[in-house]
Amino acid sequence: MCRTSLLTVLVLTSLPAFAEAPVTLTADQRMQNTWSNKASFFFGVRGGVAVPPGAMDLAPNVSLEMGVAVPTGFGIGIRGMWMNAPPGAPALGLNAATFGFGALADFRYYFETIDPLIIYPTISVGFLAGPDAVTHRNAVLPLFNPGVGAKVRFGNVYMGFEFGVSGFTIPFVALTLGFEGDSRAQKEAKRLNVTTEELLTDARPTPATARVSSPVTPSWTGAPVVQQPPPLPAQPQQPVLAP
Repeated sequence: MCRTSLLTVLVLTSLPAFAEAPVTLTADQRMQNTWSNKASFFFGVRGGVAVPPGAMDLAPNVSLEMGVAVPTGFGIGIRGMWMNAPPGAPALGLNAATFGFGALADFRYYFETIDPLIIYPTISVGFLAGPDAVTHRNAVLPLFNPGVGAKVRFGNVYMGFEFGVSGFTIPFVALTLGFEGDSRAQKEAKRLNVTTEELLTDARPTPATARVSSPVTPSWTGAPVVQQPPPLPAQPQQPVLAP
């Protein structure tokens, strides 16, 4: 029993010796803290519901989205959308449509909060086209959708929730599920077994022409060195006697 306890103590005390040594990155291994190094591609499916004021029913919609996102900063995405019974725009002389297809561009600014939650304001600009419910002619509805969203990422899978007011008059909500790949910095950090924060640096690379601050003067040119003789001591002048 005593031998077993002693062996256990020796094993436990020797575990720190086998701990992995911290990784020290050189200047060449570090990456610049730029938008392109932190950006990642995403692709997802989005479903939502719009609530047109004065309408009898809701307007469900389904979208496919893709784009580029960052932990903090500007991101952009595009999506194609299908909507059932899209509302009209009386101010533009447009009636409600039977169904509609459209496309939007999503402009977002991401704020990284407590991991893994990211909050972002968004503005979507696009169009929705479909047959007019009364005349059956094509109707094109311009879209301008300001809103606010939240995204939670679990590995390479993300879930999102977004709400806003389309055209400042039609409220909507949406849920998103999709895939988001790793950025360049995340891939390199995994390869080096470090965190992304340790890998990225704000220091700018030094240009090759600026690395030498002053010309280098060789200490030896290869020519023989001639020793100069020491100067002769000055001879004292003899006084001149007058005749």
